[in-house]
Amino acid sequence: MSFGQKMHVEFKISINDLVHENQYEKITKRGDAWFSASEKAWGFPYFIKLDDLQNSKSLILRDAMEIELQILSMSMARIKDDFEEESDDDFPSMPPPM
Repeated sequence: MSFGQKMHVEFKISINDLVHENQYEKITKRGDAWFSASEKAWGFPYFIKLDDLQNSKSLILRDAMEIELQILSMSMARIKDDFEEESDDDFPSMPPPM
């Protein structure tokens, strides 16, 4: 992504159960964020307590854990400077989603 662009992403992030087939202890959070080259994003300020993760019987197995990320939607936008004139040509029309 270059400067002058930003990306909107809706996503789900999960820590998966490594023991049970049905992912009994799967922990999931949804997110909705804007990202750009000029602003750094660090994710969730809180996802799971470290003690809960370490004491889990199925989230960490043989010093490994499985993290799953699902991108639900993603779109790009151009960041306009305050001094730029607006024009319909700046943003091409997009076809409707299928």
